[in-house]
Amino acid sequence: MVVNDYGVLCSLVQGGQLLAYLPEQLLNEIGAVRVKVVDCPYQCTEELIVVWRGGGESWLDSLLQAL
Repeated sequence: MVVNDYGVLCSLVQGGQLLAYLPEQLLNEIGAVRVKVVDCPYQCTEELIVVWRGGGESWLDSLLQAL
């Protein structure tokens, strides 16, 4: 999800509708809870799924072609 407004992004995260990587300062401002995982027997990987309409020379089109 692309959100161009940190207020909207924070509302979605705080409402449990979205999981996001947020800047440290923003985490402090919204009082986010950090969870430290220790002794995890799993090696985790992340997958990025990007959905866009395409059709143009936008930065997102260039990024997806590079991937």
